[in-house]
Amino acid sequence: MKLPTEGKTRADVMASLERSMAGDLAWDEGRTFSLVYGVGAEHLRLLQEAYSLFMATNGLGAGRIFKSLSTLEGELVSMSAELLGGADCPGNVTSGGSESIILGVRAAQERARAERPQITRPELVLPASAHPAFDKAAHIFGIRNVRTPITKDYVADVQAMADAVNENTIGLVASAPNYPFGTIDPVTAIAEIARRHALHLHVDACVGGFALPFLRKLGQPIADVIGLHPFTGWQQAFDPLLTPGARNYWKSHDFRELDDALFAQVVHFAGRLPTPECEIFIANIGGAVGRVPVEATAFAGRAANFVMNVHTRWQEARDDARCIGWAREFYAATRPFASSTAYVNFLPEEDGERLSSIYGSNYARLRAIKAKYDPENVFRVNQNIKP
Repeated sequence: MKLPTEGKTRADVMASLERSMAGDLAWDEGRTFSLVYGVGAEHLRLLQEAYSLFMATNGLGAGRIFKSLSTLEGELVSMSAELLGGADCPGNVTSGGSESIILGVRAAQERARAERPQITRPELVLPASAHPAFDKAAHIFGIRNVRTPITKDYVADVQAMADAVNENTIGLVASAPNYPFGTIDPVTAIAEIARRHALHLHVDACVGGFALPFLRKLGQPIADVIGLHPFTGWQQAFDPLLTPGARNYWKSHDFRELDDALFAQVVHFAGRLPTPECEIFIANIGGAVGRVPVEATAFAGRAANFVMNVHTRWQEARDDARCIGWAREFYAATRPFASSTAYVNFLPEEDGERLSSIYGSNYARLRAIKAKYDPENVFRVNQNIKP
């Protein structure tokens, strides 16, 4: 591309910039988690106005030409330190995660130069799951990164890190959470290794730092299942809710969006649960699910962003009509907001006629496969496609 020979109007410049964004993900729809954190339109306007005040300043002049920059940085660091329980600790405001990691590695290097001047080939011990910016920092500062294995639970292997420490080690790294999996390394155990060897410890908490300390203060969790689980363990996770002898009636809807009118119905029926064992479950299933072609698998609900499963449970046969009636009424009240798809495992026997719309354009192909491999309909438990 060549530099234009003529200038453009403001309108042309803005139109060109907007066209260039046509292929970008919609960050304001929550689809760029860990990259962009949108709060809302009003918050965005405040950011724009605040940024416009300082867009012509330069950090090189902080404290002298632009005294406000050093003042604001000091206030931000002080407030953050006090909030996180480390009052009076030093800090910096950076441009992002990579710069923060680079500065952290530089701190480890400078400390080693002061305390271990005999080290000429410095090494940093970090788990394989640590952020790639640590490799950038190692390249810049001439440090060798020693990446250690992670456990089957996708967290740092503490013993492997301890074994990797040698006379050239200048620091260790832990993540809370880590970059690829979102799991939290055993920071306390890794800190003990650092303390034992008088080494620098860098905890990469650019996402978790302002969330993890406060999550449990929001209230007593009903369930705590955050983390990676073996497949067999996850299959048994709901066994306590599915006790033998209990009576169940389930319904399901998919939604492309959740609006206020839908939530009004959810709140109304949640206030009329027929038994304490009943629940209304809503999950976000958008994102990567929607990027798979509909014809690639049997699952056709790629356009849905949310699924709602209604779990109606009770113990006595005398409550059948009341509990089933509640579920059917709730299902009917929320149907105007739903798409044609649903979670098949939560369909009662009477909803078998919904299968053709749920599988959509895949239904005919699935019937052909069923007719070829299971013409006697041996596999027919729950909702199934008849040959």
